[in-house]
Amino acid sequence: MSTTEHSERVVEFTAGDGMELNLVNVTGKRPPARGPVLLVHGAGVRANIYRAPTRRTLVDVLVERGYDVWLENWRGSIDMPPNPWTL
Repeated sequence: MSTTEHSERVVEFTAGDGMELNLVNVTGKRPPARGPVLLVHGAGVRANIYRAPTRRTLVDVLVERGYDVWLENWRGSIDMPPNPWTL
């Protein structure tokens, strides 16, 4: 199974300080049979780093094994508007 056979939905949410962020839920052809897995990227990249343009990704493996896969774009993501933040 390749990433292109997965569907995704973006769930937007507001952090406690008002910053708009989002989660991406990736699913396969069948509903998840196992618990959720949250993949959180490092600073200066985006959630899609886990869905690199390769034949099979970590997301593919987790979805195929029945996990409920979530990718987070936190305030350090390059997909979010520029904002001040610290670790």
